[in-house]
Amino acid sequence: MATSTNRSLPRGDVAARLLLTAVLGAGVLGLSHVPLPLVKLRLYAAFTEGQALDLVSVGALGITPWVVAYALVEIASVVVPPWRLLRATPQGRARLEGATRWLWLLAVASQSFAMCVGLEQMSIGGQDLLMDFYGVERWVVMCTLVAGSALVGLAAAAIRARGIGGGFAVLLALGLGAELWRDQGLFGSQAVALSWAVSAAGTLLLLRSQPRSETLPLSVAGVLPLHLSSTLLGILMLLNGEVEMVASPLGMLLLALLTWVLAALFFPYAGAGAASGVSEHAWSRSRFVSVAGNALLLGCVVQLTAAIELGTTVLLVAPLVAVVLDIMDEAKVRSQHPNLVSVWPLHEVRTADASLHALRTAGITAHVRGRNLRLLLHFFAPYAPMHLLVSTTDAERATQVLSERLHSR
Repeated sequence: MATSTNRSLPRGDVAARLLLTAVLGAGVLGLSHVPLPLVKLRLYAAFTEGQALDLVSVGALGITPWVVAYALVEIASVVVPPWRLLRATPQGRARLEGATRWLWLLAVASQSFAMCVGLEQMSIGGQDLLMDFYGVERWVVMCTLVAGSALVGLAAAAIRARGIGGGFAVLLALGLGAELWRDQGLFGSQAVALSWAVSAAGTLLLLRSQPRSETLPLSVAGVLPLHLSSTLLGILMLLNGEVEMVASPLGMLLLALLTWVLAALFFPYAGAGAASGVSEHAWSRSRFVSVAGNALLLGCVVQLTAAIELGTTVLLVAPLVAVVLDIMDEAKVRSQHPNLVSVWPLHEVRTADASLHALRTAGITAHVRGRNLRLLLHFFAPYAPMHLLVSTTDAERATQVLSERLHSR
């Protein structure tokens, strides 16, 4: 009986965490259905034919202010020399988190102010969209938007601490899922379903395939080459008016080149490669194999989805699939190993793999939380850090092992 009870405890903990994650996620999505105060909703709904009502809701800003704040702090921590050391330790990351919250306040204040000004200037059929309220309607709407964004941040923190998944990563996935659901009605269910299937299959291969006898993962650049090539081609179109699609020969060439450049940045031999004991030649060969696989797989997905005129659907589907995989992986680990706690935040996949190897060498069972999403977005997802999870009984020893490894570098 005791054995049966002990086995049921982790499952109960996982179920409670999943339920909390689902409830908080649903609550954040629900904010997009709560209209802003003082907005003439019927007038706006009549003008937009009932579409885009989430743009005048409490959750209109979503996770955007938080993403902006995290991105600016992460860039600053790379550019400013004294801040670079803060990126390596939990204590340093805590200080960067504090800076992120201050920047979030600036970001959400500026975005909400700009939105309020736009609403004040909007007139439909000779009627103002905002009701008059003693001359303070701008500040009422602005404070509501700030409060909505703060609730999003609190929900993300609660999911990260008490739920399953990476907080903002889960909220990102929910937002992408809602956007994909809207696309179903916009483009037609068959075309969208086919593009979803192709994109999801490509993402699964990218994240779950490991080149045989190679050191590096296949996703050495993730979907970032597709993001950047789409952006660069868009800029090119604005400059000379020529439309070049990602699926074009130029787009494919740019995709391959960016994959190689990003892989060299994310997985240099200096540091992780040298510390792993792998020769530089073997590391370079492994990186070449992964670059070829990463670029080829992305190119195939783009070509297939472009055939149904939804060539960049993978940019929406891939993060959603990655977060689902992260949730499944964490749920499986927590069902087998109860009382897991986070001992170290990580932002580089190569560092995560090396740290995981160091812990296992020391006889400590560990799991990397949120690895799949970071394999797709790498440096460009500072709002979704990975976390090393270990048992509470191993937490102190794991911290010591990781600290010694850091100081030995």
